[in-house]
Amino acid sequence: MTLPDRLSAALSSHRPRSGDLEHRPKGRKIIQRGDIRQVAPCSDPNDAMRLALVLDEDREESSVEIMLVHPYVELATETDLVFAPDETGAPYPVVVETRVRCAVWTYQVKRSSKLVGERVGGLSAEALEEIGKVAAADHPYAASPRTGLPLAGPADSRWNFKQQEVKALNRLAADRISAVLEDRPILKWDDMEELLKTGALDPDTSNKIDPDIGLDYCNIFSHRSTKALAYA
Repeated sequence: MTLPDRLSAALSSHRPRSGDLEHRPKGRKIIQRGDIRQVAPCSDPNDAMRLALVLDEDREESSVEIMLVHPYVELATETDLVFAPDETGAPYPVVVETRVRCAVWTYQVKRSSKLVGERVGGLSAEALEEIGKVAAADHPYAASPRTGLPLAGPADSRWNFKQQEVKALNRLAADRISAVLEDRPILKWDDMEELLKTGALDPDTSNKIDPDIGLDYCNIFSHRSTKALAYA
């Protein structure tokens, strides 16, 4: 997937010189494997943010692979692992759902909002290895002492909760999935951040770019909530 020529040219003209990098906005946090972060929905700004474990970041595809996380220890199943606060740095126990995973856009994790992308805690390399073993195991209940009891089917009180978690995951991943299926261009986070930072997309700034370029941008992100991306 490639960007329109007009937008590519605009990105090149607005990208700062290497000597200007020190003037980037403060507080941008690097995403790292093992982070537990707030992840924002893409298409519906009223939808709730979710905690997620970062598994990997693909800078070329501008995406982050995640597993959903929740704090309800009593709802853990045999495919979930429970970690105590002293293991994560979070203020409460967390449950990592190894079978509820997807890829989301990087900007759903990296945004200028004070809450979106906030790092709540993190897991060690050893913990991530244990998570990987449970995720790949045919019998996850036997793969780690951290897992919950096996899910007993629809009669289990945890069954509906797990279904709701899968729906929440689908909402988080929906825009990236549709972009891949529709072959929509991918604007990398670094490029989008530069356009937002320079004001190139702000109608009130003197640093304007051609309206058609702005239209290209809007077409690419027509299904995404970009309002919360703007720098204060």
